[in-house]
Amino acid sequence: MTTAPWGIKTIPQSTTTSGGFNPNSTFAESTTGDNAYVPMRVRLEKLSKDERIAQAKRLNSIGKKVPLSGRITEDFIRAAQEVEDTARNAAAESGVAFTPEYYLNWFKNEAAGEAESSNTQSYDPYAQMTIFDPTKAKSFVNEVVKSVLKRDATPEEIVEYTTKLKKAQEKAKSASVTKYKMINGIRTAVTTGGLDEEQFLTDIIVKKPEYKQLKENKVLETKAILEKTAKANGLSLNIFGDVDNWVQRINQGESLDTFKQLIRNVAKRGLPENVGKLIDEGVDLETVYAPYRNTMATVLEVNPNTISLDDPTLRGAIGPDKEMSIYEFQRALRKDPRWQYTNNAREEVSDVALKVLKDFGFQG
Repeated sequence: MTTAPWGIKTIPQSTTTSGGFNPNSTFAESTTGDNAYVPMRVRLEKLSKDERIAQAKRLNSIGKKVPLSGRITEDFIRAAQEVEDTARNAAAESGVAFTPEYYLNWFKNEAAGEAESSNTQSYDPYAQMTIFDPTKAKSFVNEVVKSVLKRDATPEEIVEYTTKLKKAQEKAKSASVTKYKMINGIRTAVTTGGLDEEQFLTDIIVKKPEYKQLKENKVLETKAILEKTAKANGLSLNIFGDVDNWVQRINQGESLDTFKQLIRNVAKRGLPENVGKLIDEGVDLETVYAPYRNTMATVLEVNPNTISLDDPTLRGAIGPDKEMSIYEFQRALRKDPRWQYTNNAREEVSDVALKVLKDFGFQG
């Protein structure tokens, strides 16, 4: 069953609206529990994209011009609210409590005009052409540019795209045609054609060099993140084969975290269970071994960046049954052949020699 944005329980019949439209306003702010009113914007956001498209088509079928892309625009919210208000008023006039069931029945039977009892009656079709005024066109153009290019439209783009949009809207083929037919005794509006303004502008924008560059930058950015995750887990991204396919899937909407976790899952193979649990929680090996890596760099007097994550000494800090304390790891590092060449080692040997001399009375 398709979810409707009007899927609330019972709204008090006495609830009314006044003043101008506010998409974030509520009609019964004083009510609580099951009767609490949920703003139209919030209800639309809870629907899936396909459900919003279905609602948009229904609204268009009764002459409400809203995008058919499933995007939640101010026009979409306003149209849905207006239709709900009309149904609510009809419920109040008829003395029936306003419920989702009442709304859906009203929408089917009343929104397109009162149904005649005859199944053979015909109705004249009508066409509807929408042409944005300059203010609406400017706002719409900026909204689409921001959606595609992730920035506001320039003044030059406002002029260019508004002009092209107006010409497209004025063409006869841009008009939507609504015809009626009787289905089970109900006059049903069927709307076809019409200009999808959002898709029209999007098709123009994606042909621009900037969009191509934006896509290329996105690819590089995504790949860099994957490479960083691989490095942070002691791996090379090249071992995963078709990384370009990963990048394409991510930029088409799949979660980046899914592929980062695939990398971590490879890194945890053969590691102790306690380390594996941390990796399952999204922690990189680099983070797990950071305290030991920094300790190793200090004791052996080396740059921590030169200590790879597959260094046997580093990996020895965490065993299958136990993790070394930092103190234990420091003691173990003093047995590493590299330690004898450090300043720490030389100073320690010097201190021991001096103590021996003092013990035998050769030093005051």
